[in-house]
Amino acid sequence: MTRYNFLDLSQAKHPGYEQQHIDIDFPTWMIAALDQEARRLGVTRQSIIKVWIADRLAKP
Repeated sequence: MTRYNFLDLSQAKHPGYEQQHIDIDFPTWMIAALDQEARRLGVTRQSIIKVWIADRLAKP
């Protein structure tokens, strides 16, 4: 038996990764381009936006 047998990880949270809802407006041409790329990759528009923003924020 390990100490992990005593933990309830279903309620565990990773600090700094809480979700917060925002509204943002994009031009229609940008939405069309995002949707096209999302379809090409087989992911959602939201996933594309999150990955691209995270990638940009990770750059110095």
